[in-house]
Amino acid sequence: MLNKKKIKKRILYDATILAQGLLNNNFRCGIYFVSKNILIELLERKDIEVVCYLQEDLMYLIDNLRKEDCFKNLKFFKEGSYLEKKLSYLIAKLRELRRSFK
Repeated sequence: MLNKKKIKKRILYDATILAQGLLNNNFRCGIYFVSKNILIELLERKDIEVVCYLQEDLMYLIDNLRKEDCFKNLKFFKEGSYLEKKLSYLIAKLRELRRSFK
């Protein structure tokens, strides 16, 4: 019989909207609260590992996000990491593809 280990699903979560809400209260509208509540729910699940992404110009807000109790253990992937390089490559390719359809 096979030993079935529970493998956590990994989710990359874009926390840009949450960070923008810290910068300007005008960003704290419906989409901000939806984004925040989805992240809170994902963080509570034991079968999911959440790693957050922020645009490079908003990375300085990580500590501000972590001040909220529900986000104190937020993980962010590091600049220059393999994941970031791949993500940057994919975003560039998607932008290029989108421009080709215009």
